[in-house]
Amino acid sequence: MRTSASKQHMRPPHARKVVIVGLAIAIAIAIPAVEFYMSQRAAITQAELDLDWAKYVTPLISMMIKIQQRRQLVAASMDGSNQAIARLHKLDRNIEGRMQSFSKLDQQLQNPLDSSMRWLIIRHEWKNLAAHHTDLTSSELNYRHDVLLANIWNLIVHTADTAEMGYTGSVSEVYQVDALRMQIPSLINHISLADNLLLLHKQAAPILQLLQHQLAIIDTNLSAIQLDMTRSDAHQPAANSTINKNLQSLKRQQVRLDRLNAQLQVGALTAPLRVNLLQFSATSNQAAARLFHDSINQLADSFGQRLITLKHRLAIYLALALGVAAVVLGLFIAMYRSMLAAILERFRAESNLHQVKNLHEALGHIHQLIAYRSEQAALFDKVCHVAVKEGAFCLSAITLFNSDSHEPAVAAWAGAGDFSGIDERELNRLILACASQLDRVALRPEPVFTSNFNAPAVFSFGTRRLETTLSVAGFWPLSQGGKVVGAMALFGQNSTLLDAQVKTLIAEMAAALSFALDDLEREQTRRIAEQALRDSEQRYHLIMEGAGDAILLMDADGRILEGNRRACEQFGYSRHELLAMRSSQLFPPQAQDDAQTRQIKVLADGQTVNTTTVALRKNFATYPVELSESRVEFQGRSLLLGIFRDISDRKAAEERIKYLAYHDPLTNLPNRTLLNDRLEQSLRHARRENTTVGVIFLDLDNFKSVNDTLGHDFGDELLQRAARRLRSALRSEDTVARLGGDEFVVILPQPASSDEVAQVAEKILQTMSVPFVISGHTFHITCSMGMSLFPRDGQDCGELLRNADEALYRAKKDGRNRFAVHSPEMHAATVETLWMENDLREALHKEQFVLHYQPQVDLSTGKIIGAEALIRWRHPQRGLISPAKFIPLAEERGLMLSLGSWILHSACHQIKRWQSSGLPVVPVAVNLSGVQCREASLTNTIANVLSATGLDPRLLELEITEGTLMSQTDSLRARMVELKKLGIRFSLDDFGTGYSSLSYLTRFPIDTLKIDISFVRGMLDDPKDLAVVDTIIDLADNLQLHTVAEGVESAEQVTLLNLLECRAMQGYYFSKPLAPEDFAAMLAEDRRLIPVNQSKIAAEPPIILSA
Repeated sequence: MRTSASKQHMRPPHARKVVIVGLAIAIAIAIPAVEFYMSQRAAITQAELDLDWAKYVTPLISMMIKIQQRRQLVAASMDGSNQAIARLHKLDRNIEGRMQSFSKLDQQLQNPLDSSMRWLIIRHEWKNLAAHHTDLTSSELNYRHDVLLANIWNLIVHTADTAEMGYTGSVSEVYQVDALRMQIPSLINHISLADNLLLLHKQAAPILQLLQHQLAIIDTNLSAIQLDMTRSDAHQPAANSTINKNLQSLKRQQVRLDRLNAQLQVGALTAPLRVNLLQFSATSNQAAARLFHDSINQLADSFGQRLITLKHRLAIYLALALGVAAVVLGLFIAMYRSMLAAILERFRAESNLHQVKNLHEALGHIHQLIAYRSEQAALFDKVCHVAVKEGAFCLSAITLFNSDSHEPAVAAWAGAGDFSGIDERELNRLILACASQLDRVALRPEPVFTSNFNAPAVFSFGTRRLETTLSVAGFWPLSQGGKVVGAMALFGQNSTLLDAQVKTLIAEMAAALSFALDDLEREQTRRIAEQALRDSEQRYHLIMEGAGDAILLMDADGRILEGNRRACEQFGYSRHELLAMRSSQLFPPQAQDDAQTRQIKVLADGQTVNTTTVALRKNFATYPVELSESRVEFQGRSLLLGIFRDISDRKAAEERIKYLAYHDPLTNLPNRTLLNDRLEQSLRHARRENTTVGVIFLDLDNFKSVNDTLGHDFGDELLQRAARRLRSALRSEDTVARLGGDEFVVILPQPASSDEVAQVAEKILQTMSVPFVISGHTFHITCSMGMSLFPRDGQDCGELLRNADEALYRAKKDGRNRFAVHSPEMHAATVETLWMENDLREALHKEQFVLHYQPQVDLSTGKIIGAEALIRWRHPQRGLISPAKFIPLAEERGLMLSLGSWILHSACHQIKRWQSSGLPVVPVAVNLSGVQCREASLTNTIANVLSATGLDPRLLELEITEGTLMSQTDSLRARMVELKKLGIRFSLDDFGTGYSSLSYLTRFPIDTLKIDISFVRGMLDDPKDLAVVDTIIDLADNLQLHTVAEGVESAEQVTLLNLLECRAMQGYYFSKPLAPEDFAAMLAEDRRLIPVNQSKIAAEPPIILSA
């Protein structure tokens, strides 16, 4: 059989040239298609850039429309104010003219002097009111105006009545009086309108200031927009022209607004004018917005249609090019195959002839192996190697079927050429691919051939990989005792395996192997039978002498015929003594009659009887046994077989187990099971008698430290003595039980009241306060207790114990060495804590936490010099949760290490993202918990985070509390020094609220002191807090440390901190903690804090400048 290399030498010499020419033609056709694809792709890219430009210009045009609307609103406001001033002057002239008419008329009436004086007084009051309206409050102005209206009305009515009653002048003058009377309502309306204008005039000054401030903002925004538009894409002339037109329109609006502002002195909008103006502005906004969005939508539709057209054309041309190339390549492949077919056919014929000759030789070798009766494994191995060597197959294998699952297992194999190094794992892959063929062989004992099977594509032999070229396989059944037990599998690379002569020779080989298997089976059966006999005899002796029970063989008269070693040991007799006795002598006198009756019944019925009775030893000691008696037949006689099992230890163990099932093995107190039983009995009695039951849950304080320090032996001794003291402090009818560890429960049946339960708790506290002396060591151990009362605090055992446990937790939280009585609030707090803990663990897994960043501002320059990373919990149902609610629980439940690690990683990654986006980043402070500081791997953890993120260590600051420094002085100082060498800064958080030991300020590498918020809030009202703040700043200055004041919320605090020369501040006065994107916007805008005027402290919000 030749290899694939020999096939390559037999190819025609011109075949390679034909292939090369075909490939050249295909490449020549594909090049124009590729060039067209690249040109169309460039057009698509340009269209996508045009669409992106349109999206970029959209927010700029929208901003210009909003600015234009604001200018229209300001212009309308000023026009309305000028109109109101002109109308006020006109009304004043109208009123003055009408008063002159009234004055002339009054001179012709009966009391001219009195009426003229009254008109003059009213006119004087009106002018005085108009001149000084700005100095009057709103209530004073309304009052004086009402009085003036009443006087005018009374005078007009009086003048008109006088003219009707006593005036005897001309008819035209009478008509003039009537006309004046008809004009009275109009005059009153004019006066009311003038009064409203005067009231609005007082509000004109603040409005003018607001308008001027809006003008300044518009100018700044116009400059920014114009600067951005000059930087836009130079390839968009049409868009730039539109933007320039909008800019020119905005500038014309600005000129008009400036001219109106110069003319405006006083005035304001009346309420109707303001409403109309807002309606006009809203209408303009909507029209402008609709026009703008229609333009953008048309532009987007045009771009989208252009993209679709280009993509369709590109797909058509590319499909045509690929189709032409596929046709040309197919033609050349067909030509190549036809030339090779004739050459390969001759080669196969020669290979088949050579293979048949070799198979005859292989069959002879196999017959020789069978004649020598070789072992099965050696026979299979030899057959596989002969088949490969002589038969010229690539691979041969013999598989045996599992008797239960019928799964094939490889028993032997051999390979040739590239397959000589195949291992069992790769061979099993191949056999698994042939599962269907092997199943057919197993079901029908006939050979199965296939030229198309799912062989693995690649074989891996260690570091060598081989692509399989197996194409033909044959499977011949192997039988044993008339049953198919396996198959011989041969694999080749050509169809010679399917030749009739080859099939016949291989079938003879399989038949020879089946004969050998039958012969091996017969020989194996004989050997097994002989070995079974020897094993049977050995097992009998092993069973009799090695059995753990006493075994006796007795006849019908009760004489003992045989006994094992265990029988002699159990009864105390020697073998000679035992064989001379009757079975009745092995029982005490009171059990002998029952034993004889039972033996007679077993021999008569033939049924096995199992019973528990008492046996008698040689020393006349009785002991419990389990006796099994049965009838056996031996040499034609019915004998009795008795098995005696000593159950003395088991009986004792059962008693012990029964005791331990209800008692604690260490203290001998009732355990949880017996406690629940007694508590349930007490509750049933209490319900029946309408009484109460008290439950006290008790826990030893600091027991764990004693157990861990001095060992469990001391701890066990301490628990035993504590249990005895508890028992001595209670009544005989009371129950004290140990639940486990250092937890005890006391049941007080029928207490008179809750005060009696409290008295028992006080007695227990006094009893436990006496020191314990163990092995020369004196221990002061206290206890904490929680109490619940039936039926007030629960209706069943579980509820009473749970509520007592909640009260115990409250007692420990309140300081230990005390007791607490359960209340409903405790249960609510426990449920809340449990909910918080479960959700907290889930939040860590689902990453529901976010970091907000609160800026730190330099008080001298107003610039942002740093920030503090503050964690927030974004709960899916409860929203953002403050860290004050979940941080203490995380520290208590051991979750702070994972949470702190997440904060550190997230903060470093966020700083690096800001830095990569080009923002002017500042150092960010991250709080370290005490748990993190105790970790020996703290330095490596932080160094790994910095290395993974590529963050500059100078941008990271770590905050540590005073309590953490004091509890871990030496170890923490060493870690801080190592981190300091990396460039990381340290700040001392909440300075002044902890131990405040000044020694660690020089021992630890601290850079910043953070003044606690409690001192900052109180320094304006409490001189002591002010003195503390001043002292901290002076101390930091002398030690060359920086200071940051936390919780600054007012301008007065900023001014005072400036006077005290504090370097920086942090608080809501400048900014609350911000989300990452908001803080990034603040950095990009370079927002600053305007220094507060120290001579005048104003309680107003801070003014933020934007660069």
